[in-house]
Amino acid sequence: MTRTQTGNSARPISRRMEKKRHRHETVYIQLDTSKCTACFKCIEACSKNVIGKINILIHKHAIIRNGEECVGCGKCVKVCDAGAISSIIQKTGDII
Repeated sequence: MTRTQTGNSARPISRRMEKKRHRHETVYIQLDTSKCTACFKCIEACSKNVIGKINILIHKHAIIRNGEECVGCGKCVKVCDAGAISSIIQKTGDII
């Protein structure tokens, strides 16, 4: 168990919940902000402006801004050297 939640009750947050807080996704891709090195190559690669950035002092990483615009081209996945962006396997078993 790690941190505690704020508010009326001080319950511990499980590791599973902690990891989930760093994950953002569209229908086609998943972004784990805890792995992001803030190189922002993914932003340059995305022609649909799906990915944006948080760039505040020491808090820097990519973030999904317009997830509904994602077409699943995979350009962001290919340029992410840190492995922060991955393809989501669809129910048909196809990797997009």
